[in-house]
Amino acid sequence: MAIDLAEINRALENGEFLPYFQPQVQLRSGKLTGFEVLARWNHATKGIIPPDDFIPLAERDGWIHALTSQIMEKAFRSALQLPGALQLSVNISPIQLRDRSLAKRFEEVARLTGFLLERVMVEITESAMTDNPEQARLTAEELKELGCKLTLDDFGTGYSSLRHLQSLPFDQLKVDKSFVFSMAERRDSRKIVAAVIGLGQGLGLTTVAEGVESREQAEMLLWMGCDTGQGWLFGRPQPAESLPAVLTAPRQKIATGIAFPWKNLSIGSMEGLPAQKLAQLQAVYDGAPVGLGFVDRGLRYVNLNRQLAEMGGHSVEEYLGSTAQEMVPDLYLKLEPYINRALQGEAIAGFEINMPATGTRGARTYLVSHQPARDEAGEVVGVSVAALDFTARKQAEEQLQRYERVVEGLEEMIVVVDREYRYVLANRSFLDYRATTREKLLGGLVSDFLGKEIFEDVVKGKLDECFAGKVVNYELNFTYPDLGMRELQITYIPIEVSGGVTGAACVLRDMTERNRMAQANLDWQKRIELALEGAWASGCGIGTWEQTPWSGPKRPAASGDSREACFRAVSRRQRSGFTRTTCQKSTMRYRTC
Repeated sequence: MAIDLAEINRALENGEFLPYFQPQVQLRSGKLTGFEVLARWNHATKGIIPPDDFIPLAERDGWIHALTSQIMEKAFRSALQLPGALQLSVNISPIQLRDRSLAKRFEEVARLTGFLLERVMVEITESAMTDNPEQARLTAEELKELGCKLTLDDFGTGYSSLRHLQSLPFDQLKVDKSFVFSMAERRDSRKIVAAVIGLGQGLGLTTVAEGVESREQAEMLLWMGCDTGQGWLFGRPQPAESLPAVLTAPRQKIATGIAFPWKNLSIGSMEGLPAQKLAQLQAVYDGAPVGLGFVDRGLRYVNLNRQLAEMGGHSVEEYLGSTAQEMVPDLYLKLEPYINRALQGEAIAGFEINMPATGTRGARTYLVSHQPARDEAGEVVGVSVAALDFTARKQAEEQLQRYERVVEGLEEMIVVVDREYRYVLANRSFLDYRATTREKLLGGLVSDFLGKEIFEDVVKGKLDECFAGKVVNYELNFTYPDLGMRELQITYIPIEVSGGVTGAACVLRDMTERNRMAQANLDWQKRIELALEGAWASGCGIGTWEQTPWSGPKRPAASGDSREACFRAVSRRQRSGFTRTTCQKSTMRYRTC
């Protein structure tokens, strides 16, 4: 674009150069953190001219200082209406960084506008530090003394050197948009972005990614641990008069979804510096009650905990760098298909692996899961292995199956409850009594079946006694909605597997009808005793029927029979239990005592 110096001077005098503001957003929260100030030329006839058309001319022809001062003054005045927590990022060119009066220029503009320099982030490119690094360091330190913060801009595109990060007191590291643009398609771009973010975190710098245009890019950056995003996804550069609308515009929090497998990883794992994350991961590995490990695409163990190493009968050091085939040759043919499926992206959960007995330990059963581990773009880079020693549970299941076959035909109602207070077995008698099915009962909580109140007040304590190894007997009156009040006799018997109690066998007997019959029998006995005592006390006889074969006309019993003999006869009948007899066609003799 052809621009003459007279046109430039006219534009500077007329104030045609304007600040535009592009939002910067915290990725985790979606909150606005500030704006980057970008220069625009509002040309009298050509309209808005982008900075790439005039900034190089300003640097070449020496009017970059005047341009920067005009843009900053307008930006600072406009930003006075912004909340105090929002910051402004201002770009300076390599030529300006060599200017010994740059810090004074910032101080003067801040004084004229009343804008606090503590809210200013000065963006410096790597190329600005190559010509005169000592002057660049002095200028940067002067800006820091005024309260400004420093950003290393476009990191990785210029004369990249870690010395630059070490030589200047930077607060922020900015990932160049060229890498962000292609990170969703190119693996090398993703790795560079991840490395820059990790470097910034390791040095304690805030990381900003520019050029974010899609949610996929934003979510990938969030997963990598990037702090702030800037780009068209969050808003295009706007003139000062649009700032109120930008402040009130709704913003969505960037969160992982399910469209890409890598998005299912926890964002919470990204908190902290890389060394802290590694320490946290190692603590999880070492403290886990299960075996954990990671195998790369070459099927080599990259990491594992002591529990997994002991399951294979080797040390952690022997595993690291070795292949699965080398470490578990007897099981490799069984494991290989599952590992390969996981490397293809399939999550394999809960398959059983039986390890034969060795000289020092018996046969073991393990429940193993293989989860594909993905990088920031969803590519599978290895397999996360989890193994649980399932031996005791397997033995318990087998014993439970044998127990189930035994109790199925018993008349007593029998259920088995595990240590989590869930029904795991019930025989037909119990299911019929409660008019339910195994599908509805098994796996359910005892408290849901009986009610929380009676479970907490009575049943739970009795089960806990049984889990402690004690046989428990007790009686319980329980009201069922469909059966009414029932009198239950209950016995809990500990079920022991591998030396520990894994559950309780509960034997239930409904004693309601039996107790009622026993009470009725007792009531009749008391009535007979009372009748006898009353008759004797009044001197009256009491008649009893005595059945004899037919032998002629009825006659009274011999007068020599005494009341005492009759009492002994009745007492014998009482002791043998009261029964009702039917009358057969025969002769009855009546005898008076």
